[in-house]
Amino acid sequence: MKKISRFFLYNASISRKVFVLISALALLLVHPAQATPYTWIGSASGDWEDPANWTPNTPSPYPQLAGDVANINNNISSTVVVTLNLADVVGTLNLGDSDGTNKFTITDAGGGTLTFNNNGAGAVLSDGTGLGTTGSNSDTINAAINLADNLAINVNNASGTTFTLAKGVTGAGNLTLNVIGAGALTISGASVNNAGTLTLTGTGAGITTIANGIGSSVTTINQNSSTSVLTLTSTSTLTVNSGVGTTFNSNGSLATTIAFLARFSSRTWGITASTGILR
Repeated sequence: MKKISRFFLYNASISRKVFVLISALALLLVHPAQATPYTWIGSASGDWEDPANWTPNTPSPYPQLAGDVANINNNISSTVVVTLNLADVVGTLNLGDSDGTNKFTITDAGGGTLTFNNNGAGAVLSDGTGLGTTGSNSDTINAAINLADNLAINVNNASGTTFTLAKGVTGAGNLTLNVIGAGALTISGASVNNAGTLTLTGTGAGITTIANGIGSSVTTINQNSSTSVLTLTSTSTLTVNSGVGTTFNSNGSLATTIAFLARFSSRTWGITASTGILR
């Protein structure tokens, strides 16, 4: 009897350990690891990959993984240039001088890029605090932006300022341009050519300009803002995807400008020419 009792006790102990292990794995699956927020603490220009410019320095020395949060929004006294040397990844990027009096520029060196990936939850790029004076806080990302997730770009800047993405947007995911303030948003240097939709939303009056065209990977263009104008400049091109078709929707009350002018009402249009007025 003692042998049998010990046998059952031994197996019961193993069963409990297995149960605890399975329960821990289940919790990890239900509650994945939380995103790590990193805050830029450099008061002068420096490299993105330099751990001395960030806090904390764990679990990675700087933001570089899907889901990571990069806060580059401390109070600066002059223009700060953040240099990307590698292909870095973030889930969320919050950018802009905290009091709106100076500007950040994120630039590449030797092919550095910035990929947005929030593990399928939708990535976010937010610029500005709604503070500042004309021209003082016109932040710039002078590096190629790649989507590995849907990306919402929120712009909340003062009138007379422009947040510039100077090397276009590519990758796979839907792109939403959300203009909140009176400041403008400009995408230049290369086309917007994400494999997904392009949507303008927001309640701000800032103009959104796409200066180097929309590529054939964009399947749908939605103008959903009633306060912000979406403009393609006269030097840009619009490439319609002949394979799957490109749909144009306008649910906002203001114009969408393509080349010279194309005005949309609440309808869906197929466009065969890049000039003229659609009503």
